[in-house]
Amino acid sequence: MSEQGKKYDDGKLDWSLLDFSALEYVVEVLQYGAAKYGRDNWRGVPDAPRRYFAALMRHLAVYSTDPQAHDEESGLPHIAHAVCNALFLLSFALDRAADEAPEATPHVIPRPDAELESALHAMAMRLKQERLERDRAPSALMSQNRWGEHFD
Repeated sequence: MSEQGKKYDDGKLDWSLLDFSALEYVVEVLQYGAAKYGRDNWRGVPDAPRRYFAALMRHLAVYSTDPQAHDEESGLPHIAHAVCNALFLLSFALDRAADEAPEATPHVIPRPDAELESALHAMAMRLKQERLERDRAPSALMSQNRWGEHFD
């Protein structure tokens, strides 16, 4: 009988808790914005926290009345736009905290290098292709939406 392996991961982030298929829509919103405004343009918008909070609330307002609604311009779900805006606000808050007390913000993550960014992009494209193939396949789940709500 072989000894059971060990893995010391207590206290480390459990990324398996994140639903990457849902996050993929947020990445699509980011790609749409990058194509329209330029990559990382959101970081330089004047009065950005106020304006992105307003955008977050606009998308949530539509989502609250119609969870299936898609943004007319991008064609992507309003809730994905809302999550994207919330992530921008979180990023601004982390940047502000790092500026105010850099020694107290150990969770600020540096931007990935080009090799890692390329690998992440390839993974995102592979996931997108898998989702497209999955969405084209007939499924017993066709009578329910993304949130498991049944419809006729």
